[in-house]
Amino acid sequence: MAQSILIIGSDSLIGNTFYHFLKVSGLQTFASTRRLEQINNDKYYFDLTDPLSKLVLPEGTDVAVICAGITNIESCMIDPEKTAYINVIKTIELIEYLVNKNIFVIYISTNQVFDGSFPHCPPDTPYSAITEYGRQKTVVESKISKMGKSVAIIRLTKIIESNFTLFVRWKNDLIQGKTITPYSDLNFSPLPLNLITSCLKLVIDSKLSGVIQISGEQDLSYAKAAYIAAEILRINSNRVQPTQAPKSSIKYGKNYTTLCIDRLLKVLGIRPPDVQWTVRNAFNQIKCITDSTK
Repeated sequence: MAQSILIIGSDSLIGNTFYHFLKVSGLQTFASTRRLEQINNDKYYFDLTDPLSKLVLPEGTDVAVICAGITNIESCMIDPEKTAYINVIKTIELIEYLVNKNIFVIYISTNQVFDGSFPHCPPDTPYSAITEYGRQKTVVESKISKMGKSVAIIRLTKIIESNFTLFVRWKNDLIQGKTITPYSDLNFSPLPLNLITSCLKLVIDSKLSGVIQISGEQDLSYAKAAYIAAEILRINSNRVQPTQAPKSSIKYGKNYTTLCIDRLLKVLGIRPPDVQWTVRNAFNQIKCITDSTK
């Protein structure tokens, strides 16, 4: 059992959710934030660009979860040098620093380290990233995978929650009588956010090192997800007009996005929910801007 857990990057979706999950669980949990208004007895200011001497390591810290970084695909493509400085150089420096202090590190990675050319990609598949973001994750993974039992690499597919921007826009547009145009040739394998927090907790409890892949078991097109939205809202499906993604699209997932989850099933005993259930659950939780009572 971990003595004290430090989440670096509590301003992120996963970081913030996991921080509160651990707090509710009664575990000694601390976090870093870049928002001054968030600083309190358990949250300390830290930016990845800061010198490591500014990182507060509470006494007894034996696990660190790295959730900080620039995850926007377009940002990484537009400014690869700036984003790589944070996502690669400073992140590797941070992980090395923590490992040298005998702290078990959990690094959040992505299925974008692969090109999506085939489904259920095994964890030892050679890297083949096609986005700058995926290439940056590849560099970090390659470096820290040599640190043995000191590091766990968690590869994720798309996380869906009630504020997922695309779904919120679809729901509002459909309610307002508009037509939506989802991509029919762009796939994703959605995961509910609460599944990720549960998996991370199990990894911490067992100090399970190496690569752990978390993925839905099927690929789902965005068009199919949109039809599910129309069904939930009891709106005529002709208001969903699928289109093809532009050839210049940098979004990962035109072919396959799923990862092999054998280790998740056999070691952690977790099976992700059906991807269509994940989509339905997310839509049912969305609070629309058009809902006057919200």
